[in-house]
Formats: sequence, structure tokens, C-alpha cells
Amino acid sequence: MIAALFGLILLASGLSAQTAQVWHAPTLNATVEGSVQVMTAENVTLNGSANVTGNLRVPGTPAVQLNGNPTYGGTVEGTGAASPTSHKVTLNGGAKLGHVVRRTDAVALPVVAAPPPPAGTRSVSLNNATDSPGDFATLKNLTLNGNVGAITVPPGTYGDFTANGSSRFALGVAGATTPAVYHFQRLTLNGSSRLDVVGPVVITLANAVSANGSLGNSAHPEWVTLKIAAGGLTLNGNVSAYGYVTAPSGTVTVNGNAQLVGGLIADRLTLNGNSLLKLILATPPNGIPFLANFEPTEGYHPGPLDGQNGWTVTGSATVGTSLRYAGQQGVTVAPAASAALLVRAFVNADPRVTFVDFFALPAAAATAEAGVFFDTDAARVALTGTGITGRLQAFQGDGAGGGTWSSTGAGLPASGVGPALDATGRSSDWLRLTARADYTTKKWDLYFNGRMIAADLGFVSNAQTVFTGLGLSGHATLTTGFDDLLVAFDNPLFADADRDGLDDAWETAHGLSPAANDRNGDPDADGLTNIQEYVLGTIPNAADTDADGLTDAQERTLGTNPLVADTDGDGLSDNLEAALGSNPLVNDAAALLGSDTDGDGLSLAQELELGTNPNRPDQPGPADTDGDGLLDRWETAHGTNPLQPESEAVLNTDADGDGLVLYLEAQAGTSPTNPDTDGDGLRDDYEVRHGLNPLVNDGALDADGDGVNNLEEYRRGTAADDYYNGREHVILPFIGGDFDLGARGLLAVRVTDLNGTPLVNAPVTLELNEGTAQIALTPDGPLLGRTAEIRTGPGGIARAYLRQP
Repeated sequence: MIAALFGLILLASGLSAQTAQVWHAPTLNATVEGSVQVMTAENVTLNGSANVTGNLRVPGTPAVQLNGNPTYGGTVEGTGAASPTSHKVTLNGGAKLGHVVRRTDAVALPVVAAPPPPAGTRSVSLNNATDSPGDFATLKNLTLNGNVGAITVPPGTYGDFTANGSSRFALGVAGATTPAVYHFQRLTLNGSSRLDVVGPVVITLANAVSANGSLGNSAHPEWVTLKIAAGGLTLNGNVSAYGYVTAPSGTVTVNGNAQLVGGLIADRLTLNGNSLLKLILATPPNGIPFLANFEPTEGYHPGPLDGQNGWTVTGSATVGTSLRYAGQQGVTVAPAASAALLVRAFVNADPRVTFVDFFALPAAAATAEAGVFFDTDAARVALTGTGITGRLQAFQGDGAGGGTWSSTGAGLPASGVGPALDATGRSSDWLRLTARADYTTKKWDLYFNGRMIAADLGFVSNAQTVFTGLGLSGHATLTTGFDDLLVAFDNPLFADADRDGLDDAWETAHGLSPAANDRNGDPDADGLTNIQEYVLGTIPNAADTDADGLTDAQERTLGTNPLVADTDGDGLSDNLEAALGSNPLVNDAAALLGSDTDGDGLSLAQELELGTNPNRPDQPGPADTDGDGLLDRWETAHGTNPLQPESEAVLNTDADGDGLVLYLEAQAGTSPTNPDTDGDGLRDDYEVRHGLNPLVNDGALDADGDGVNNLEEYRRGTAADDYYNGREHVILPFIGGDFDLGARGLLAVRVTDLNGTPLVNAPVTLELNEGTAQIALTPDGPLLGRTAEIRTGPGGIARAYLRQP
């Protein structure tokens, strides 16, 4: 038991070092400071000069043969497949090895895609320090000769670069924490030339590289990521290379007194002479910036995460291949009633704005508290939801450990559409979450998949002055995944020189300063700060982004989309719907477009097409947009402009000579160019004066009931609305004279002409001057009041009945 425990302690010690990954059996005749994992079941031989300070990890269960007097820590069984068993590990002479760790299942090596071809076309050779390479945007191939010195190369895509003599290339951006990206077809270092780096870089090569000159930065091996699509890397002589090399289809060969310091993934590895492969962690274990891709090249091995690279785990969290966003490995967190907690503490005294960026495959819960999967001393994020859509929740801290949950997306154009959930309730896709914490203002922001979805949230604890740690949480019933975690002082999403959370390109495009923290400014005075505009996607120097007549702040209050003039897509702008009192969030065009809201005879659709005022009658200028006294509908029908008031002179013209000037034609609704609008033979002014309808053919009718139709009255020159037309007549009492009424209050009069001829259908007006009686036309009919007009019947007799109310 003691021996087994001792072996496990040694194993844990060896696995905490960096591990080189190779697909085929390596050739080791020199020193490896660290461990080597071989993916294929091939024979491995360590000869006398071989020295592997860590472990040799191999698949299956090979035999281990010791020849001579090697130094060997023993054989340890892993948890992988036991087969095959046909291969062998041999240690000869004075070889040194920590352990052979058998049953270590292979993992796939990453694929390096070939870099794109360069856009530049120029090939340049520099021979003197005063020579210039010109514009790098048009440069393809570059050769440095003699004592040219250092040539600074900006990030970009190039062809073949060669350095001869004592010349050197300088790559990277000083002070940056985000890598500068370079693509080359070929890179050759001859003589005493060098490739220097002054900041983090990612270099992708299309072809193998042979270096007789050094590359990288000895103080910062982690600054160089060298990826080779086809072929490998050869280091000759006394060359030193500092960086992390990935050559999945080539051989990395280190000859003579050369050394590779950093990390390695390759198809094959060959160490000759007094060479050295020194494998180190990419970042300090407790420093910022901190990167954890959970890859073997960073020292993460399959198995429990607890204790690896500074992580402390309560519950079950393992490094493996089952859940990973990118690369070979990620972290899988098993479900438990008491959710697992992954904690990473940091030694940090820097109060700068700090970013935490990571990928997660979380599961939703019924409540935010139950769905927390990320938190720090400043921020806290949860996933909730049921069905197919989840909702990210951000914690609005009160600075004293308390606060409330806020559902992100409220007020956003997308109206809070969250991550898609699978049938189990777990996120269907990996989510990228980025938290920005400002330890001066005690505010934090949240980005989802690169887009800010919440800003200016309060800290959980205002006592925190610097970033000191983070926690990742599992779920009660579902497995959770985490990968690719970064803690840094620079924004990992985009260029953000002032670290105000706003993309520099966005700030520049909208006239803001990328060099000053202006997130709380409001240049367009619309009531929204720049950071609020950034979250909404609106324009910070335009008060009404979608030009619909509502300011961005008004739209935020209404809940409408400030990026779209018609939020509900019903053809009516948000501003118009707000003015009409309709709902700009509901497509109600069918009901609205056919209604005449101002009673001018034009439907809303017609008003919108014309540009006239569709307001309701109780609002200013509804039916007469230009205020000239002519209704919009009439102007539209008769060719005048409803948006331009007519002059006084025009209003008083009579173009058709019908006796009605323009404004009177408009009041009557008649045509200003046709003296007989309805074509009934009666001129419009005659019809208007005599109470006829100038818009209806009523020439054959008898408006006054005198037996002469309207057209004949017009031709005679008599009034169509006057029965008597000046004709003298006599009204005589017939029944009930002097209020001597007949049965049931009957009152009758007789109307005749001067010759005594009865006048039939003649109008008679009765008016009662005394008493309380009222007039009715029948004994039991409705009361008409104390004045009424009645008509005579046969014999010229008109009857009425007087009744008490």
C-alpha cells in the first residue's frame, strides 16, 4: 500500500509538468524536461543519452524492457484500453525516465489548415540598413541580406520570408495581450539571423521550416504559437526556439546544442546530440493574463481537474475529450444534487478593468439561483428557461452581497431571445460569455457570443478592488461543459484601447474617442448613454436611429425596435401608431388602414399614400391638412394639393361659372370644373340654394311636392323647395276653429287657391302659442312639439291632433 501510494505521488508529480504529444514513436537521444505522450502503439527505445524527466505515456499495454543500468521510476497503469499488447518500451544503458504510463488512450492531434495565399505581389530583397521593404500590404516575398538589421513586420499574410547574415525579423505588438496573426508560405532563418517577437503572435506556415537562427523571446516562450500545415521544424547548431509548436503532419527535429523551449505537438519527434526539449506551462500558475484551453500542451491531463494548474474542485469535474469546444480536451462537470464548483484563485494587485472570457455548455434551471454557472466577486450569470429557448440572467448586485436578477435582452431589438435548449434543457450550442469588470466604478458588463447584452450592472461586493478569482458551477441533473477560458486586462473580443467595453471601430465610426472612456457620454442628447446605445445597437450621434419620428429613448420606453421604423411590420411607422393610439407592437394594419380616423373621407391607407394628416378629429387640423378650408378628400378628388394651402384669390374663383366659387364648391363637395356635377340638368348653385343634392341626379323628383319636378322648376325659374312659389292661397279652419276641437283633439284646416280650388300636398305650419298641448299627426302618434309642418290631403284638408304631454 505504501509503495502504491508512493508511486501515485510520483505519478501526480510527473503529470503536473508539460507534456509533448507525438503521433509516432519518438527518437530520443537527448533531454526532455517534461513528459511525452505517444499516440500509436509502436516500439519506443530510449538509448543511453536519453533523459525524460517526466513520464512516457503510451497506449495499450506494452512490455517494458530494461537493458544495462537505466534510471527508471516504474510502470503505472492508466485507465484506458488494455490493448494492443504487441509493442514494447526499451530503456538502454544510462537512459533516464520517470515512468511508463500504460493504457493512455490516444487523442486526435489538431488540424492546421494551410494559410491563405498572400494578396501582395512584390518580391523585395534588402541589402542595406537604409533599404525599405515598402508597403507591406502589397508585399509577397522578403529577403534580408547582410547587416540589414531588424525589420518590423506587421501582422498579415505573406509568401516566402528569408533572413540571412545577422539580419532579423521582428514580429508582434509591444504591450499587447491579444496575439498578432501572421501567415507565411515559407520561413527560413540562415546564419546568425533571428526571428524576434515583442508581443504575443500566432504564426501559421504552409511548409516546413529549417532554422539556423534563433526565434522567439527567451523571457516569454508563451508569446509564440507556431503552427505548420505541412512538414515540420528543424533546429540546427546552437539555435534556440521559444514557443509552442504544432506540426501534426511533420517531424520536429532538434539537433546539436539546439533547444526548443515551450510546448510541442507533432507527428514525430527527434532529439539528437546535446539538444533539449524544455516543456513549460504557457502562463504563470497564479498570474494574469491567464489562459486555460485545458490542453495537454498546457499541462492538463485526462482525469480530475482538482489540483491541476491551480484549480480547486468541489464535486466531480474532469478533463477529457467528451465535452470540448475546440482542441483535444475540455472540462466535463458531472451533475449532482449539490452542484459541483470549480474555483480558480489569482494572486493579483492590478486594479485595471478585467475581462473573463470562456466557452460554456450550461444547463437551464427553473430559477436563476439554481441556474448559476459562472460567478466572480463582481459578476454572476445564470441560465433559466423551459422548452426550446433559454434566457441568460445577469445579477444586479447591490455591492453588499445582495441584489436582484435581471433577464438580459429586455428592451433589446431581439427582445431577449436567448440560447436554444435541447430536449433535456441543456444549451444546444457552446456559448461564449465575456464579463467586463471595472473595479473603479464597481460596474460590470456581460457579452454573449461577442455582443454586449447587459451593461452597468452593480458589483456583488464593492469591497473588491482587484480581480482575485472565479467560479464555474455544474447542474443538479445535467452534465455541464467548460473550455477555452481567458482572464486578461485587454478586451478579448475586439480592439478596445481605452477598455471602456466599446469596440474601437464602432467608436471611430460614430465620432467617439477610442482613446478615452466615453461610455457615459450622450452626444445626440437623446437620453441614452453611449454604452446604452451600444447595447441597443443604435447610433450614438443620431437621436432617432431609424428615423421614424421617435427618439431612441422613447422607443426604449415603448418597447419598440429603435433600429426599425415599423416594429410590428404592419406598414405603419411606430411614431404614427403612437400618435393614433394603436399598438406599435401588434400588426393591426388590416383594422387601421380601412378606418377613416379623422372623418375626411380618406382611409388611413390613402392618407399615408398622400402624406396628409390622418389624426383623429379631436386633434389639430385633422381633415384639412394644409388648413385652407378645403378638405383633404375634396382636394384629392379635384386636383388641388392637400399639402399646399390655396391663395385667397384662388379660393374665390368660379372656374365653371356655376355661381359657386372654389371654397363653396368644396363645402358642397361639387366639381369646380363642371357646373352640373351630378348631370341632372340643374346647375350646382341652384341645387345648393334650394336644398337639393348637387351630387345626386334628382331632376325628376318633386322636392316641394307641388306637382312640378325639380328640373321643370329650374326651367321655369321657380324654387324647387317652395310649394307656393309666390302663389296666393287661403288657409281656412275646417274643424276645430278657435280651438273648438273635434273628436280626440282633432284640428283640421283647408287650403285653396283664390278661386277656391283645393291645393293637395300643400305645406301648412301649425304653431301653438298658449297652453301645454303638443301636436301629433294621429290620435295615438308621437308628440311632435308645439310647432309642426303638416301636408294637405284630398280636398286640400290637413289634419292634426292636439294632445296633452
